[in-house]
Amino acid sequence: MPNAPKVHLRFTPQLERFLSVPKVECEAVNVESALRRLGESHHKLLAYLVDDNFKLRTHVAVFLNGNHLQNLDVMPTKLSDGDELFFMQALSGG
Repeated sequence: MPNAPKVHLRFTPQLERFLSVPKVECEAVNVESALRRLGESHHKLLAYLVDDNFKLRTHVAVFLNGNHLQNLDVMPTKLSDGDELFFMQALSGG
């Protein structure tokens, strides 16, 4: 992906109970392409984040530069050079 922004992918440490949680740097134009790049080397982590249709799982919250992307379809969200995507398990309950 030539000339794509370089972005940082970070993950909640709670995932370490289940699998390896790397810090990832990649080139990606949007959230979907960042996740596809992640999947090239971290298949198990990607499977935790997206379903078989490559839709974000309902229990995953995504933050872009500290701002929660509350839109259900975060995949087309455009990225800029230096952006940080943070993925965490969404919490619910009382």
